[in-house]
Amino acid sequence: MKWFKHMSDLPRDEGVSRYLDAAGKDRVTAYGFLMLLLEAIASRMQVQEGDLICSATYSIPHWGRITYSHPNRVRKYLGTCEVIGWVLVEFEGGMCKVSIPRMLEWRDEYTRKSGLTPDKVAQSRADQKRSDQRESRSEDSPPDRLTAEIPRRTPPPNFEVTEDLQEWAAKNHPAVDIEKETAKFRNYEFSREYSNWDARWKTWIQRAAERQGKLNGTSHPPNDNDELLKIAVLLGIEKRTYECETDYCSRIKRINDQRISNLGT
Repeated sequence: MKWFKHMSDLPRDEGVSRYLDAAGKDRVTAYGFLMLLLEAIASRMQVQEGDLICSATYSIPHWGRITYSHPNRVRKYLGTCEVIGWVLVEFEGGMCKVSIPRMLEWRDEYTRKSGLTPDKVAQSRADQKRSDQRESRSEDSPPDRLTAEIPRRTPPPNFEVTEDLQEWAAKNHPAVDIEKETAKFRNYEFSREYSNWDARWKTWIQRAAERQGKLNGTSHPPNDNDELLKIAVLLGIEKRTYECETDYCSRIKRINDQRISNLGT
């Protein structure tokens, strides 16, 4: 068993009181020995032929390890407990069998008052714990609106790469295979619908160029974008969500040119 019942006023039990008095100044040590003895017996309780056996058999040195006591002290305290009728001690060879019948009395009293045996209480608590865990998982589960599948979007069937888009790509990213990347773009499922698919296509081509540049060992296309991006930081010009880098840099250039023009007037 994993736990055992004992009286809350155990030190005032007549037999235990005499046992502690016999221990004198070592009353606390003697009481600790008794509790460790009870725990050791409880851990070995088992049913044999319909009867609950409240005993355990170990060597005296092993009893000493269980109760953190010297073997001589084990013999002394066991002898005292036996005299007051608390335990039954039997020696056979090098083994010492210790029985505590009082544990059956406590168990029977608990059963009479509660209508439950300790094993049923343990099972009931285990069942309740599993039930609480299931309820907790249910409460912690995200609502249906969060677990629902997010709709995916592809470019509209009527999307066309116009002559203007082709010229833009040929001018800014001549190394990119427009036909191949456009096919990928049409088949890709985006997380949301875009209001400006032309701008989204430009961003796609821009990223394709960046990937290709990395593969070829060049991190940037040959243009003046780096300088313009530095100017954007100085002027606090932020990139808009729908802008590709080329459009962003064009806007930076316009703002900077206007700034320079205003300074000259």
